Amino acid sequence: MIREMYAGLLVPGQQTADAVALIKFEQHNGFEEGTLAYGRQYLSCAHPIALNPAYLPLSPEVFAMPRTRTRDGGALHLTLQNALPDAWGRLASLTNLSWRCCVTLPYYSYCLRSHA
Repeated sequence: MIREMYAGLLVPGQQTADAVALIKFEQHNGFEEGTLAYGRQYLSCAHPIALNPAYLPLSPEVFAMPRTRTRDGGALHLTLQNALPDAWGRLASLTNLSWRCCVTLPYYSYCLRSHA
C-alpha cells in the first residue's frame, strides 16, 4: 500500500504552514521505502527554504528514501523524523485526543492521525 503525506514548513511570522513537499511511502514485508519531491509551486515562490540544504536541497528532482526496516524507523528522512514529536510527545498528544489504547505508530502515521 502506498501512503502519501505532505511536509509543511512554518516560517517565523506566518500563521499557517506552507506545503513544501510530497512524501510517498510503500510498506511491504517489514520494510519501507519512499520518495520525497518538493512541490513546483513551492519551488517557484519568492523565498523557498530547503528542508535540509545538505541532503534535501531545493530541486525539482525526486529524492529516494532507501528501503529500510520499519522497526528501525522506516524510510522517513532523518531531517523529518527529527522535526516530529518523540515518544513522550506522541503519547501526550494521543492522550489529548482521548485515545484509550497505547499503540506504537510510525512517525508519519501518528502525524496523519493526530492532525486529521
